[in-house]
Amino acid sequence: MELMPHDLIKIKNTDGIIHDAPPPNWVKGALECFPYAVVRRAPLLENRIPVGIRGDKRCYRQPAAINFDNILQRVTPEELADKKMWRSSQRLRDFGVADTLDQVDKILTEQRLKWGPTGSVGFELASGAHAVNENSDLDIVIRAVQFLPVSTAMRIMLELEHLSLKADIQMETTKGAVALAEYARGGDVRIILRTVYGPVLVNSPWYE
Repeated sequence: MELMPHDLIKIKNTDGIIHDAPPPNWVKGALECFPYAVVRRAPLLENRIPVGIRGDKRCYRQPAAINFDNILQRVTPEELADKKMWRSSQRLRDFGVADTLDQVDKILTEQRLKWGPTGSVGFELASGAHAVNENSDLDIVIRAVQFLPVSTAMRIMLELEHLSLKADIQMETTKGAVALAEYARGGDVRIILRTVYGPVLVNSPWYE
């Protein structure tokens, strides 16, 4: 099983989660309600998957790790988009998120890009937790394994300006992730590539 940052994991045994130090009190309750974690961008140590645990407050985020055999199910952002999961959520419709995701789907599908919702929206769609509120960001990931021309990125950013809600889009390559808005600026300026070992400045997020 190949895991990518932003993938959501349903955990078999929450007692088997590995912590570097005793976790905050909220972690146990959060996992009892929704035994899900998000794959983090970090190195795999001793075949342990780096994950992040979400609580019901924005400040409740806890890094941890799990073993591969503790995975019950994996849900990718792309699966959420392929199945248009937001269309069956009245909560996301009420917050205006569902309509915005329909717009994003149209824009990115026309460019034949694989994409999906992440952050609180992705977590709610995968787990059923009420993670989205009126202050939630709309986070999107594009899986750009192959080179994406700057001109295409610029066209996408122009179309995204007309969204009902602002979307923060990360573009994942085989080397790491870059902000689509930063990549779309073009020119000779180096951009920040987020890798498992930390951020680095690159000329291209595919070839360095």
